[in-house]
Amino acid sequence: LLEETLSLFENMKDGYFIDCTCGFGGHSEAILKKFPNIKLIAIDQDIEALNFAKKRLEQFKERVEFIHSRSSEVLENFIDLPISGILADIGVSSFQLDERRRGFNFEGETLDMRMNQNQEFSAKDVVNYYSVTQLETIFKEYGEVKEYKKVASIIVANRPFSSSKELADFLSKNMYKGKLHPATLPFQAIRIEVNNEPGVLKELFDQIENTN
Repeated sequence: LLEETLSLFENMKDGYFIDCTCGFGGHSEAILKKFPNIKLIAIDQDIEALNFAKKRLEQFKERVEFIHSRSSEVLENFIDLPISGILADIGVSSFQLDERRRGFNFEGETLDMRMNQNQEFSAKDVVNYYSVTQLETIFKEYGEVKEYKKVASIIVANRPFSSSKELADFLSKNMYKGKLHPATLPFQAIRIEVNNEPGVLKELFDQIENTN
């Protein structure tokens, strides 16, 4: 949705643009190219993605400030700046999905799913230590898993799990097989819980409101 995103900010002339989820820097690069008088603050909690973005945006280094953090934790620092636009692309990136060691995909070598690698809480804590009731709640609310009670029950009865591949294979054998891989929605729910995505989004909206 790059072109659609750019069109939302077509009236920008100068000031600061804050990319709250910089990732690989694709949107940031397009903004910097299209708006030569804009300075950019690139924020991401994933240090690997941010380091990639630094290389990608090297030609714009005089106009960019990189910050390794959750945007909701630092946005208030820029309240006094002339902010022309704020972008937040919430969710997991293709880079994170492709990296088996990060544990986001069905072939993952770990039970991780942390966007911020400095965070201690991971998918391993959710899968292996949450109660049946807690698992039911996140599968229902964050994954809209139809068999949420069954999934929570069989995970608790058969844990511990040591990798996302092990968990995905287990769910594939024990859940209804439709168009999606059986682990798709449970994995989504676990990822959202690990990274507190609803809470982070709420904090971000609160911070954006305070910048107005």
